[in-house]
Amino acid sequence: MKKKILYVEDNKENLQLISRILEAAGYEMVVAEDGVSGLAVARRERPDLILMDINLPDMDGYAAATLIKSITGLSRTPLVALTANVMKGDRERTLAAGCDGYIPKPINVKSFVAEVEAYLDGKKDDVAPKEESVYLKEHNLHLVERLEREITELKRVHADRLYHYERLKEKTDELSLLLDTATITSSSLSLQGILDASVQLATQKISTAFSRIILCNFNEDRLALKASYAVRTLPWEVNEGRGYPITASLFLNQMKETWSPLLFKKGEVPQITSEEGLLFTGNLAELQSLLVIPIIRKGTCIGLLNLGELRKWERAPFTSGKIRLCHAVANQMGSAIENAALYEDVVEKALQLKMANLDSIQALAGALETKDLDTKGHSYRTMAYAMAVAKKMGLSEQEQEWSQYAAVLHDIGKIGIPESILKKPGKLTPEEYDVMRRHVTYGGRIVRRIKFLEPIVPSVEADHERWDGNGYPKGLKGEEIPLLGRIVAVVDAYDAMTANRVYRKAPGKASAIEELRRCAGSQFDPNVVDVFLETLSDRDR
Repeated sequence: MKKKILYVEDNKENLQLISRILEAAGYEMVVAEDGVSGLAVARRERPDLILMDINLPDMDGYAAATLIKSITGLSRTPLVALTANVMKGDRERTLAAGCDGYIPKPINVKSFVAEVEAYLDGKKDDVAPKEESVYLKEHNLHLVERLEREITELKRVHADRLYHYERLKEKTDELSLLLDTATITSSSLSLQGILDASVQLATQKISTAFSRIILCNFNEDRLALKASYAVRTLPWEVNEGRGYPITASLFLNQMKETWSPLLFKKGEVPQITSEEGLLFTGNLAELQSLLVIPIIRKGTCIGLLNLGELRKWERAPFTSGKIRLCHAVANQMGSAIENAALYEDVVEKALQLKMANLDSIQALAGALETKDLDTKGHSYRTMAYAMAVAKKMGLSEQEQEWSQYAAVLHDIGKIGIPESILKKPGKLTPEEYDVMRRHVTYGGRIVRRIKFLEPIVPSVEADHERWDGNGYPKGLKGEEIPLLGRIVAVVDAYDAMTANRVYRKAPGKASAIEELRRCAGSQFDPNVVDVFLETLSDRDR
């Protein structure tokens, strides 16, 4: 088996030359280009001999030789310095460091292999004891100095890393807070929900005693406390909703020139009225510091973010970094507060429009009831029933709204039916019944003319379709009938059976329920019947 030689050398030309010579002589070569990797290769490869340059990067040959000789299983491995260090004492220094031999560069190509083989066969260079003591002491001193330099450098690097780690952690915490604020403010369009979540987040992330958000209404000259949060129970007064005049606010007047944050330490808080103190701090007696941040949106102050601290200033100061961070958080809040306020305004206006639409539709249905007093209140009751069923079935808010409209207008087509037929106390003739059946078609025509009611036209026209397909006007069957039409058919029939008519007295609730159950699956959608009867049961509880 070939003997293995490790050559540690940072000069590639030397590596190639020596490797070529020794491989030609029948040896297996492994190489490393610095002292650290030389140690690793020596541990892994367990060579039969090591050739070591002295002037190596990272770790010089002296230190590498000393460490290699300390490795279990390598202490007896021949280690020869192959170096251009040929000044007085170089040989002795290498031997003192643990080398077994010394071959100067440039090598003698003719005798080099024989020199290497001599060390493989056990040759070991000697140094006089007196010289060895001197150079060993020098070597140890060199190692200690190197160790001191490395320890100093490690301390410097550690301090540098610690500094950068703290800065990175600070920035990470800042980004985390801003991200959390953005997540909270974008996850809801509820103004109060955004305010409540924001004060809690600011208090916990900034690590302060409490936070309060006060909103400005310049039209009404009013500041109002809208949200507050404390990390623990505080001896303060919360009074959310409490107001105070903007023009009288000392805090707001101090910052309105530049809209910059105000920071007060204990004893620096200006003389404010107890009412303003109640608004801004809850009249907290132990307050050590207070930070007031304006919430600006499009150049206008729409509110204030207050953060208060009970710990002494030295323990938890509002640093310039904290103030900048709180200012950034307040800016994010400004955008979210404005959006939520606009949304709530739109919702309020939409609700007002919806109520106006419903009022108009009920007025339209009222026109029918003036023509047929026998049906007075019928449209309103069926609307309430239909809404309850739609909600119970889990329909969307829009579908629930449509169910109201369909219920109110399901009989609107009867306006086009002659009163002689509409109010006839006795049984209708086949000809009169044909005329009466046309009311669903008339109803569809009337509702279709109102653009926003277009979605309920099929339901109004399907008021007299039957589950078994024997209804009119189109003979639709089962789920071919629009769901809202099926709902209105059930509640319409129930209200008709529980209300008195000029030509008969109402059979009553129990009889109406029994009739609905009997006709479920033939005239009515059985599922709708079940849900409607559940709503009646819920009302009776």
